[in-house]
Amino acid sequence: MNKKIVIIGASGFVGTRLIEISKNELVVLNFDKQQSQFYKDMTIIGDIRNQDSLDKALRSQEVVVLLAAEHRDDVS
Repeated sequence: MNKKIVIIGASGFVGTRLIEISKNELVVLNFDKQQSQFYKDMTIIGDIRNQDSLDKALRSQEVVVLLAAEHRDDVS
């Protein structure tokens, strides 16, 4: 059986690529505040500051990758 992995904050560029290379060998779940443009079926919308939703997303997972970060792309 494939390992279960949750990637926290995988809706961005790096997370999308990580899902792309992992999805055939692992059972991947994306936990993010934003919907993934490419992997909607693997995404659970939630906020890591909400303990209940985070606990639910982590339940029965074997590996956790944290990519979550607050940032703005329009900073000059």
